[in-house]
Amino acid sequence: NHNVDLNRAVALIRAAKTAGFDAVKVQCFDPEKMFRPGTFEEARHFPCPLIWVPELSLQARGLGLEFGATLFDIETTTSAIISKYLDFVKCSSYDLLRHDLIQSLVATGLPVILSTGMATLDEIKAAAAHLPEEGSTLLHCVSLYPCPIEKANLARIGRIRAAFFPRF
Repeated sequence: NHNVDLNRAVALIRAAKTAGFDAVKVQCFDPEKMFRPGTFEEARHFPCPLIWVPELSLQARGLGLEFGATLFDIETTTSAIISKYLDFVKCSSYDLLRHDLIQSLVATGLPVILSTGMATLDEIKAAAAHLPEEGSTLLHCVSLYPCPIEKANLARIGRIRAAFFPRF
């Protein structure tokens, strides 16, 4: 985690390139909009301020990495920064039931990654109905950090694939 330190975020991007990654992603949100006061104090260490996106994008793209962001509110998805500096956007599993946000992510014209988290297949189908067939990805994830290997439920990838292939 960059701990809301721009220099650390740049160093993490460089480390990702050294490790052989193809892309990096940040999370852009305002903890004060997302959580009630005092309910998630550590969240203040997670977000990437939107004003950092141009610099981080230039750093990542300069290294040949794609640069994306998880966006948590419609206001952020409509920022001019998004379409200019991001290569893809991601909807968190936290927001999978927010079809208005998914539609706003699609409206950016960027590829969309939809995290499935704890969603049921019916919930995933309802959310995925808003995604275009081209440039969309369903991502199996587990809403437990860090995730013990016995909780990873990798078999779910096959069930998701069977339900959505060849569309995604």
